[in-house]
Amino acid sequence: MRILLIRFSSLGDVVLVTALAAAIKKQLPDSEISVLTKEEYAGVFAGSKDVSEVIPLKSGKRSFLDICALGENLEKRFDLILDLHANPRSFIVSVLASAKTVRYKKHMLKRRLLVLYSFLRGAFSFLPDIFSGYGDNVIRNYFQAAKTLGVKYENNAPVISVKKPAVKERIAGLACGARYFTKRWPEEKYAKLIIELSRLGFGITLFGGKEDIPAAERIAALSGVKVNNLAGKTGIPELAEAMSSCAFVVANDSAPMHIAAASGTPVIALFCGTSPKFGFAPAYGKNTVLNYGLPCKPCGIHGQKFCWAGGFKCAEMISVKSIVEIVNGRYD
Repeated sequence: MRILLIRFSSLGDVVLVTALAAAIKKQLPDSEISVLTKEEYAGVFAGSKDVSEVIPLKSGKRSFLDICALGENLEKRFDLILDLHANPRSFIVSVLASAKTVRYKKHMLKRRLLVLYSFLRGAFSFLPDIFSGYGDNVIRNYFQAAKTLGVKYENNAPVISVKKPAVKERIAGLACGARYFTKRWPEEKYAKLIIELSRLGFGITLFGGKEDIPAAERIAALSGVKVNNLAGKTGIPELAEAMSSCAFVVANDSAPMHIAAASGTPVIALFCGTSPKFGFAPAYGKNTVLNYGLPCKPCGIHGQKFCWAGGFKCAEMISVKSIVEIVNGRYD
Protein backbone atom coordinates (compact mmCIF):
# COMPACT_ATOMS: atom_id res chain seq x y z
CA MET A 1 0.00 0.00 0.00
CA ARG A 2 1.24 3.46 -0.93
CA ILE A 3 0.54 5.95 1.86
CA LEU A 4 1.12 9.70 1.92
CA LEU A 5 1.36 11.58 5.21
CA ILE A 6 0.87 15.34 4.89
CA ARG A 7 2.19 17.70 7.56
CA PHE A 8 3.73 20.91 6.27
CA SER A 9 4.66 22.55 9.59
CA SER A 10 5.56 23.47 12.27
CA LEU A 11 8.77 21.63 13.02
CA GLY A 12 7.58 20.17 16.31
CA ASP A 13 4.37 18.87 14.71
CA VAL A 14 6.39 17.30 11.90
CA VAL A 15 8.59 15.51 14.44
CA LEU A 16 5.46 14.01 16.03
CA VAL A 17 4.51 12.47 12.66
CA THR A 18 7.45 10.07 13.04
CA ALA A 19 5.56 8.21 15.78
CA LEU A 20 2.74 7.36 13.38
CA ALA A 21 5.06 6.53 10.49
CA ALA A 22 6.96 4.04 12.67
CA ALA A 23 3.75 2.36 13.84
CA ILE A 24 2.36 2.04 10.31
CA LYS A 25 5.60 0.54 9.01
CA LYS A 26 5.75 -1.91 11.90
CA GLN A 27 2.21 -3.15 11.31
CA LEU A 28 2.31 -2.93 7.51
CA PRO A 29 5.95 -3.70 6.64
CA ASP A 30 5.19 -3.89 2.91
CA SER A 31 3.71 -0.39 2.84
CA GLU A 32 5.52 2.49 1.18
CA ILE A 33 5.26 5.65 3.25
CA SER A 34 5.87 9.08 1.78
CA VAL A 35 5.78 12.37 3.70
CA LEU A 36 4.89 15.76 2.26
CA THR A 37 6.38 18.57 4.33
CA LYS A 38 8.17 21.88 3.95
CA GLU A 39 11.66 21.38 2.55
CA GLU A 40 13.28 22.95 5.62
CA TYR A 41 11.83 20.15 7.76
CA ALA A 42 12.78 17.24 5.50
CA GLY A 43 15.78 16.52 7.74
CA VAL A 44 13.43 15.08 10.36
CA PHE A 45 13.22 11.96 8.21
CA ALA A 46 16.89 11.73 7.22
CA GLY A 47 18.00 8.11 7.57
CA SER A 48 14.48 6.96 8.50
CA LYS A 49 13.77 3.26 8.00
CA ASP A 50 10.05 3.95 8.05
CA VAL A 51 9.71 6.66 5.41
CA SER A 52 10.59 5.76 1.82
CA GLU A 53 10.31 9.26 0.38
CA VAL A 54 10.10 12.86 1.49
CA ILE A 55 8.29 15.18 -0.92
CA PRO A 56 9.46 18.72 -0.15
CA LEU A 57 7.18 21.74 -0.34
CA LYS A 58 9.82 24.06 -1.69
CA SER A 59 10.36 27.60 -0.55
CA GLY A 60 9.11 30.01 -3.18
CA LYS A 61 6.75 27.35 -4.54
CA ARG A 62 3.88 27.78 -2.11
CA SER A 63 1.36 29.90 -4.01
CA PHE A 64 -2.14 28.64 -4.81
CA LEU A 65 -1.08 27.68 -8.34
CA ASP A 66 2.04 25.91 -7.04
CA ILE A 67 -0.05 23.88 -4.58
CA CYS A 68 -2.44 22.92 -7.36
CA ALA A 69 0.45 21.83 -9.57
CA LEU A 70 1.88 19.76 -6.70
CA GLY A 71 -1.44 18.00 -6.19
CA GLU A 72 -1.75 17.24 -9.90
CA ASN A 73 1.79 15.81 -9.96
CA LEU A 74 0.79 13.41 -7.19
CA GLU A 75 -2.37 12.23 -8.97
CA LYS A 76 -3.05 8.51 -8.48
CA ARG A 77 0.34 7.91 -6.88
CA PHE A 78 -1.13 6.87 -3.52
CA ASP A 79 -3.73 4.46 -2.23
CA LEU A 80 -4.33 6.47 0.94
CA ILE A 81 -3.58 9.99 2.11
CA LEU A 82 -3.52 10.84 5.81
CA ASP A 83 -3.93 14.60 6.02
CA LEU A 84 -2.29 15.45 9.35
CA HIS A 85 -2.40 19.19 8.74
CA ALA A 86 -6.01 19.74 7.71
CA ASN A 87 -5.55 23.20 6.22
CA PRO A 88 -6.49 24.61 2.78
CA ARG A 89 -3.16 23.61 1.20
CA SER A 90 -3.35 20.00 2.33
CA PHE A 91 -7.01 19.87 1.25
CA ILE A 92 -6.15 21.03 -2.28
CA VAL A 93 -3.27 18.56 -2.58
CA SER A 94 -5.34 15.61 -1.40
CA VAL A 95 -8.29 16.41 -3.70
CA LEU A 96 -6.09 16.79 -6.78
CA ALA A 97 -4.06 13.69 -5.90
CA SER A 98 -7.25 11.66 -6.34
CA ALA A 99 -6.76 9.27 -3.42
CA LYS A 100 -8.87 8.22 -0.47
CA THR A 101 -8.14 10.78 2.25
CA VAL A 102 -8.62 10.80 6.01
CA ARG A 103 -8.07 14.08 7.88
CA TYR A 104 -7.07 14.38 11.48
CA LYS A 105 -9.10 16.50 13.88
CA LYS A 106 -7.22 19.49 15.29
CA HIS A 107 -9.78 20.33 18.00
CA MET A 108 -8.95 23.98 17.35
CA LEU A 109 -12.27 25.22 18.73
CA LYS A 110 -11.57 23.64 22.12
CA ARG A 111 -8.05 25.08 22.15
CA ARG A 112 -9.30 28.58 21.35
CA LEU A 113 -12.03 28.33 23.97
CA LEU A 114 -9.44 27.26 26.53
CA VAL A 115 -7.32 30.31 25.72
CA LEU A 116 -10.33 32.64 25.77
CA TYR A 117 -11.47 31.32 29.14
CA SER A 118 -7.97 31.73 30.57
CA PHE A 119 -8.18 35.46 29.73
CA LEU A 120 -11.46 35.64 31.62
CA ARG A 121 -10.07 33.73 34.61
CA GLY A 122 -6.95 35.91 34.56
CA ALA A 123 -9.17 38.94 34.99
CA PHE A 124 -11.74 37.27 37.25
CA SER A 125 -9.88 34.63 39.27
CA PHE A 126 -13.05 33.57 41.12
CA LEU A 127 -14.32 31.84 37.96
CA PRO A 128 -14.22 28.00 38.20
CA ASP A 129 -11.78 25.99 36.10
CA ILE A 130 -14.29 24.37 33.77
CA PHE A 131 -11.44 22.92 31.66
CA SER A 132 -9.79 21.08 34.57
CA GLY A 133 -10.52 17.68 33.04
CA TYR A 134 -9.62 18.61 29.47
CA GLY A 135 -6.48 17.24 27.91
CA ASP A 136 -5.52 16.60 24.30
CA ASN A 137 -2.81 14.43 22.71
CA VAL A 138 -1.62 15.34 19.21
CA ILE A 139 0.10 12.01 18.54
CA ARG A 140 -3.04 10.14 19.56
CA ASN A 141 -5.05 12.38 17.23
CA TYR A 142 -2.71 11.47 14.38
CA PHE A 143 -3.39 7.80 15.12
CA GLN A 144 -7.14 8.45 15.04
CA ALA A 145 -6.72 9.45 11.40
CA ALA A 146 -5.03 6.09 10.75
CA LYS A 147 -7.83 3.98 12.23
CA THR A 148 -8.75 2.82 8.75
CA LEU A 149 -5.38 0.98 8.70
CA GLY A 150 -6.06 -0.70 12.04
CA VAL A 151 -3.08 1.03 13.63
CA LYS A 152 -3.61 1.44 17.37
CA TYR A 153 -2.16 4.14 19.60
CA GLU A 154 -0.07 2.66 22.43
CA ASN A 155 1.54 5.75 23.95
CA ASN A 156 3.83 5.82 20.91
CA ALA A 157 6.78 8.19 20.95
CA PRO A 158 8.36 10.06 18.02
CA VAL A 159 11.67 8.76 16.75
CA ILE A 160 14.44 10.40 14.74
CA SER A 161 17.16 8.18 13.32
CA VAL A 162 20.48 8.79 15.09
CA LYS A 163 23.58 6.76 15.82
CA LYS A 164 22.98 5.76 19.42
CA PRO A 165 26.03 6.48 21.62
CA ALA A 166 27.36 3.48 23.54
CA VAL A 167 27.26 5.53 26.73
CA LYS A 168 25.50 8.82 27.41
CA GLU A 169 28.04 11.54 28.15
CA ARG A 170 27.77 13.62 31.31
CA ILE A 171 26.51 16.55 29.30
CA ALA A 172 23.45 18.65 30.04
CA GLY A 173 21.78 20.06 26.95
CA LEU A 174 19.85 23.32 27.24
CA ALA A 175 17.44 24.41 24.50
CA CYS A 176 16.76 27.96 25.64
CA GLY A 177 14.84 29.32 22.68
CA ALA A 178 11.20 29.46 21.61
CA ARG A 179 9.26 31.52 19.13
CA TYR A 180 7.29 33.64 21.61
CA PHE A 181 8.27 35.33 24.85
CA THR A 182 5.79 33.50 27.10
CA LYS A 183 7.26 30.15 26.04
CA ARG A 184 10.78 31.14 27.08
CA TRP A 185 12.04 30.41 30.59
CA PRO A 186 13.99 33.55 31.65
CA GLU A 187 17.60 33.84 30.56
CA GLU A 188 18.87 34.59 34.08
CA LYS A 189 17.32 31.33 35.29
CA TYR A 190 19.06 29.39 32.53
CA ALA A 191 22.34 31.05 33.54
CA LYS A 192 21.85 30.03 37.19
CA LEU A 193 20.96 26.50 36.08
CA ILE A 194 24.20 26.28 34.11
CA ILE A 195 26.16 27.23 37.24
CA GLU A 196 24.38 24.58 39.34
CA LEU A 197 24.73 21.84 36.73
CA SER A 198 28.42 22.60 36.21
CA ARG A 199 28.91 22.22 39.98
CA LEU A 200 27.42 18.75 39.65
CA GLY A 201 30.06 17.90 37.08
CA PHE A 202 28.02 18.28 33.91
CA GLY A 203 29.39 19.80 30.75
CA ILE A 204 26.94 22.23 29.15
CA THR A 205 25.80 22.39 25.53
CA LEU A 206 23.42 25.10 24.35
CA PHE A 207 21.05 24.34 21.46
CA GLY A 208 18.86 26.55 19.31
CA GLY A 209 18.25 28.00 15.89
CA LYS A 210 19.85 31.05 14.32
CA GLU A 211 17.23 33.24 15.94
CA ASP A 212 18.36 31.96 19.37
CA ILE A 213 22.04 32.91 18.96
CA PRO A 214 21.81 36.25 20.83
CA ALA A 215 19.94 34.68 23.76
CA ALA A 216 22.37 31.76 23.96
CA GLU A 217 25.32 34.14 23.98
CA ARG A 218 23.76 36.25 26.73
CA ILE A 219 23.01 33.18 28.85
CA ALA A 220 26.56 31.88 28.48
CA ALA A 221 27.98 35.28 29.44
CA LEU A 222 25.67 35.60 32.45
CA SER A 223 26.69 32.17 33.76
CA GLY A 224 30.42 32.79 33.46
CA VAL A 225 30.79 29.08 32.68
CA LYS A 226 32.52 27.69 29.61
CA VAL A 227 29.84 26.10 27.44
CA ASN A 228 29.60 24.46 24.04
CA ASN A 229 27.28 26.84 22.21
CA LEU A 230 25.73 25.10 19.19
CA ALA A 231 22.90 27.61 18.71
CA GLY A 232 22.49 28.27 15.01
CA LYS A 233 25.21 25.80 14.05
CA THR A 234 23.24 22.61 13.34
CA GLY A 235 20.68 21.33 10.90
CA ILE A 236 17.95 18.99 12.11
CA PRO A 237 19.93 15.71 11.75
CA GLU A 238 23.01 17.23 13.41
CA LEU A 239 20.91 18.65 16.23
CA ALA A 240 19.31 15.28 16.92
CA GLU A 241 22.72 13.59 16.83
CA ALA A 242 24.22 16.06 19.31
CA MET A 243 21.22 15.80 21.62
CA SER A 244 21.39 12.00 21.59
CA SER A 245 24.78 12.18 23.33
CA CYS A 246 23.45 14.27 26.23
CA ALA A 247 22.48 12.76 29.56
CA PHE A 248 19.36 14.94 29.42
CA VAL A 249 18.03 18.09 27.79
CA VAL A 250 16.22 20.96 29.49
CA ALA A 251 13.97 22.65 26.94
CA ASN A 252 11.20 25.17 26.59
CA ASP A 253 7.97 24.10 24.89
CA SER A 254 9.53 24.19 21.42
CA ALA A 255 10.66 22.12 18.45
CA PRO A 256 14.05 21.26 20.05
CA MET A 257 12.08 19.74 22.96
CA HIS A 258 10.48 17.29 20.52
CA ILE A 259 13.75 16.64 18.67
CA ALA A 260 15.55 15.82 21.92
CA ALA A 261 12.82 13.39 22.97
CA ALA A 262 12.73 11.79 19.51
CA SER A 263 16.50 11.28 19.64
CA GLY A 264 16.07 9.10 22.74
CA THR A 265 17.31 11.61 25.31
CA PRO A 266 15.28 12.28 28.49
CA VAL A 267 13.78 15.76 28.43
CA ILE A 268 12.87 18.12 31.24
CA ALA A 269 10.21 20.17 29.47
CA LEU A 270 9.37 23.65 30.76
CA PHE A 271 5.83 24.85 30.07
CA CYS A 272 5.58 28.51 30.94
CA GLY A 273 2.73 30.35 29.22
CA THR A 274 1.48 27.38 27.19
CA SER A 275 -0.18 24.25 28.56
CA PRO A 276 0.30 20.48 28.25
CA LYS A 277 -3.47 20.35 27.77
CA PHE A 278 -2.92 21.22 24.11
CA GLY A 279 -1.36 17.78 23.65
CA PHE A 280 2.22 18.69 22.74
CA ALA A 281 3.94 17.73 26.00
CA PRO A 282 6.38 14.80 25.72
CA ALA A 283 4.35 12.68 28.15
CA TYR A 284 6.12 9.43 27.33
CA GLY A 285 9.38 7.66 28.13
CA LYS A 286 11.60 9.12 30.84
CA ASN A 287 10.61 12.71 30.14
CA THR A 288 9.49 15.14 32.86
CA VAL A 289 7.08 18.02 32.33
CA LEU A 290 7.27 21.05 34.64
CA ASN A 291 4.08 23.04 34.51
CA TYR A 292 2.20 25.16 37.02
CA GLY A 293 -1.46 25.89 36.46
CA LEU A 294 -2.52 29.52 36.80
CA PRO A 295 -5.92 31.07 36.00
CA CYS A 296 -4.33 33.05 33.14
CA LYS A 297 -2.81 29.93 31.52
CA PRO A 298 -2.63 29.21 28.67
CA CYS A 299 -2.27 32.76 27.40
CA GLY A 300 -2.13 31.61 23.77
CA ILE A 301 -2.08 28.50 21.63
CA HIS A 302 1.49 29.22 20.55
CA GLY A 303 2.45 31.67 23.31
CA GLN A 304 2.40 35.48 23.35
CA LYS A 305 4.88 38.29 22.73
CA PHE A 306 4.44 39.57 26.29
CA CYS A 307 2.84 38.57 29.60
CA TRP A 308 -0.43 40.45 29.65
CA ALA A 309 -1.10 39.47 33.30
CA GLY A 310 2.25 40.92 34.43
CA GLY A 311 5.00 39.28 36.43
CA PHE A 312 5.38 36.24 34.15
CA LYS A 313 4.48 34.09 37.18
CA CYS A 314 4.11 30.87 35.17
CA ALA A 315 7.84 31.01 34.38
CA GLU A 316 8.95 32.34 37.76
CA MET A 317 7.28 29.38 39.49
CA ILE A 318 9.58 26.96 37.65
CA SER A 319 12.66 27.13 39.85
CA VAL A 320 16.26 26.22 39.19
CA LYS A 321 16.10 24.15 42.38
CA SER A 322 13.27 21.98 41.06
CA ILE A 323 15.27 21.09 37.95
CA VAL A 324 18.41 20.38 39.96
CA GLU A 325 16.41 18.07 42.23
CA ILE A 326 15.17 16.09 39.21
CA VAL A 327 18.73 15.80 37.94
CA ASN A 328 20.04 14.73 41.34
CA GLY A 329 17.34 12.08 41.58
CA ARG A 330 18.45 10.53 38.32
CA TYR A 331 22.19 10.99 38.23
CA ASP A 332 23.24 11.06 41.88
